Amino acid sequence: MMLAPLELMVDGQLGTISEAQRSTLASIQRSGIKLLRLIGDLLDLSKLEESRLRLRVDEHDLVAYLRSLVAQAEPLTQRKALEIRFSSAVERCDVWCDIERMERVFINLLSNATKFTPARGKVLLSLHDEGSSVRVEVKDTGIGFPADMAERIFQRFVQVDMAGNRKFGGTGIGLALAEELVELHGGSIWAESEVGEGATFHVRILKDREHYGAEVLDRRGPHIERSGAIGSPTAVWRNGN
Repeated sequence: MMLAPLELMVDGQLGTISEAQRSTLASIQRSGIKLLRLIGDLLDLSKLEESRLRLRVDEHDLVAYLRSLVAQAEPLTQRKALEIRFSSAVERCDVWCDIERMERVFINLLSNATKFTPARGKVLLSLHDEGSSVRVEVKDTGIGFPADMAERIFQRFVQVDMAGNRKFGGTGIGLALAEELVELHGGSIWAESEVGEGATFHVRILKDREHYGAEVLDRRGPHIERSGAIGSPTAVWRNGN
């Protein structure tokens, strides 16, 4: 109810506004979307704690999906003079997953990579077909973090404080939620980094649907239809950091 009128005002559909007004309204819109994302993350964490979060699993071509996600991210990275690329040795990789939940994981990793990478840096997203599983890698040339933080950063409310620098903000729940969503898929997520050497995040999930237990599947609603990629941009990513 708040974001829809804001979008109409920013687009000028409710009357003419000045550029200063448009800039202010756009800032409010971005803050509203961040708040919406935070509420969604907190609700999902609460459901995970109570074992109530269920997956809607269907088959998706992860190559086409990730390529589409990078295309959606390009306008944002160009504003920061970042280079973002996607690579895969295979043309197609079908994976059974809850694509909406995995989208939260990949957007979080890409968002962090762009946030902690300075201008003229690089963000590389790659897919590696490992037979029965697939590994997605997000690598950046950013500020990195101490190697001994590689496990702690997935704990709730833990944030990397580089020499007391808090300018990057954040809530400290994104990576914790990403880890729990990946593990709900029966997969794993881990990180590698050194200070000043960038960071690399790995996500590995199985391709099949047989490994999902009945207790993690949502049987109540229709599954997402199989498709080559998610066609419409994600509002959270589009309005980003």
